[in-house]
Amino acid sequence: MKTKYAVLSSLFFIIQLVGVLPLRAEHYYFKQISLKEGLPSNVRCILRDEQGFVWIGTKSGLGKFDGHELKRYKHQANDPNSLLHNLIYQIAEDKQHNIWVLTEKGIARYQQQSNDFTFPTDEDGKNITAYSFCLVPDGILFGGKDRIYIVITILLSGFCNISTPTLLKSTLSVCGIQRRCFVAVVGQAYTS
Repeated sequence: MKTKYAVLSSLFFIIQLVGVLPLRAEHYYFKQISLKEGLPSNVRCILRDEQGFVWIGTKSGLGKFDGHELKRYKHQANDPNSLLHNLIYQIAEDKQHNIWVLTEKGIARYQQQSNDFTFPTDEDGKNITAYSFCLVPDGILFGGKDRIYIVITILLSGFCNISTPTLLKSTLSVCGIQRRCFVAVVGQAYTS
């Protein structure tokens, strides 16, 4: 009797195991995007936006991959709406689905309608250069040298209001973790 029970238990276990294993097997499809496909150079940062596009930041420009083709964006001296510089630090998407590109010479905001870029400026009319960002409910914070820039995006007009209410010395980074912003400066850290 014990032998019969052991055989039936083993047979039941094997049938369950064989029936469940195929359901758990996952198959991944990888598509390689390389220099041959138009990738500008080594990848520094990646963002998948709300529409499903994959943005790829490199030291030689920006790529936008739609799943089939890679569109390249580079600085062009004769085009005032091209990227300000080819070295990409970060790529961000805010809650209003604006794509922000942090470059060596300043921040660029992607304009989907015209497929080019606009550039926020500070109170002196200079391009804003930042190295990190943190999403906030009304827009986005950018961490630059000695400053934090607050960009408030207004949906109706698409206008960005840049203000610098706080001047911090030697700001290194701003980042968001679990709906909180952290600011790192030399010797100190702040949180919201």
